[in-house]
Amino acid sequence: LAPNFAKTKLVLSSRTPAILKAFETSQAPSLCDTLQTRLKYLGGVLDWRGDLRTEIYEHLQAANKSWRLFGKFWSRSAVRLQFRVNVYKAVVRSTLICGLEAVPMSLEMLQSLEKFQNEKLRQLLCGEACIKTVVVTEADEHVTKYRALTNESIRRQLKTP
Repeated sequence: LAPNFAKTKLVLSSRTPAILKAFETSQAPSLCDTLQTRLKYLGGVLDWRGDLRTEIYEHLQAANKSWRLFGKFWSRSAVRLQFRVNVYKAVVRSTLICGLEAVPMSLEMLQSLEKFQNEKLRQLLCGEACIKTVVVTEADEHVTKYRALTNESIRRQLKTP
C-alpha cells in the first residue's frame, strides 16, 4: 500500500534544517507541497519554532469568532445581564481557555488573554463600567465626571474569574 501523500502534512522543525534540503532534492516533489510551518494536532497548534504564542493567537481568534456569532445579543437590554454573562462563560470563555491548561504561559500570554476577557466583560456591561458623578462647582456649574471601574471589580460584579 502506497502512502496517501494528499492526506499527509509535515511540520518543519527548527532543530533539523537539513530536512528541508533533503525534501527539496528528493524524488517526491509532491511531498514538498505538504510542508507547513504550523499544524493543528489534537486541537492544539504545533509551530515549527516551538512558539506557543501561535496557540494563544488561535484561541483568541476562535473566541472572538464565537463572540461575533452572537452579534447584537451582547448589548440587548431585553436580555438579563446575568443570562448574557452565563452565555459568555459557556460559549466565549470556554472557547478561549479550553486546552490551555497544559500550556506553559508567559506573562505576555496571560496578559493577552486577560485583555481579551476584560474588553468583552466591559462590552457586556453596556456602558455601566463607569461611575458617573455630577459635581457642583462654586460658580453653580454642573460638571459631569466619569470614573472607570477596575477590572477586578467588574469580574467580581459579574462573578467571572
